[in-house]
Amino acid sequence: MTTRLVLLAVLLSLVAACEETSSDATLDGNEPMPDGEAALTDPATPAAPDPAAAASDPVPAYVAATTVVRKTKSTESKVDDPANPGKKMSNWVATVYRGEEIVIVAEDGDWCEVKTTGDKTGYAQRAGLLTQDEATLATVLEEAKTFTRPDILTMNASKTVEAGTLLYVTKAKGEFSEANHIGTQSVWLRSDALSQDPGEIAVAKILTQVRYQEGRGKEDNLAKAKQLRELGISTYPDAALTKLLRPAEDSATDGDEAAGEDAPDDGAAPDGAKPAPAADGKAAVPAQAKPPPAVGSAGLKGLIKGKVDADPGTAASSSTP
Repeated sequence: MTTRLVLLAVLLSLVAACEETSSDATLDGNEPMPDGEAALTDPATPAAPDPAAAASDPVPAYVAATTVVRKTKSTESKVDDPANPGKKMSNWVATVYRGEEIVIVAEDGDWCEVKTTGDKTGYAQRAGLLTQDEATLATVLEEAKTFTRPDILTMNASKTVEAGTLLYVTKAKGEFSEANHIGTQSVWLRSDALSQDPGEIAVAKILTQVRYQEGRGKEDNLAKAKQLRELGISTYPDAALTKLLRPAEDSATDGDEAAGEDAPDDGAAPDGAKPAPAADGKAAVPAQAKPPPAVGSAGLKGLIKGKVDADPGTAASSSTP
């Protein structure tokens, strides 16, 4: 009996040793672990990160607000110069404006590593950018009403979007679209008020920069705005928004030409036209026109016979009462 117990204990010890050896081989080998269990790793040798997982593809984006691309992730205008300890260097790389495109190379919290269309690289704050997956370009050809929510009953009577505003449409719901219209501000508009015509959008980009430069008001800003106006007019002459690039006096002249023959300066009716009757049935006298002097019989006879070539008002004033 005692011998049997000893043999049984020996067998159990051998079985336990075999199971432990098998378990170690599984952990060190390539066999998968059971579901829900994680392989043990040596804390002194952590697993190397996967380079493919760490890297991200460049992301095309739009500039939503005037943004400074900087050398470091700091808003300070001057930062320490690593090449010259104890000295400062400019933190500026480039300034990009609303409507420009930019590429996000990588994101790090509130900052992005970016590349401009001029191939300059640096850092920009993420809040001033919208990826092209987040937004599409649009504009409005006429002043547009805004809404606080995508509902016709929520019209905001105190806020409209100016014709030619460059918009980034970020959401659509029913008959409405939500659009970024300035900086980081967004409004709801009726979708049928939007235009996505490439030519109109191009003019809207120019208008946005013209308004920005003119708003700064300095001589060089105004000169740049004038050049941009001329560029837009010559490049996109058929776009509906191009009229907004023309100076006010030119627009007024175009309106007169479109209306046909110029109206007389003194407000008199054109030859052959009858003055519009007043409310009492009498011919209305233009507000700015003075009643002509009385015409004498001799002058009247001369006019009837065609012997007087001057304007009737001039002839009347030269005749004898």
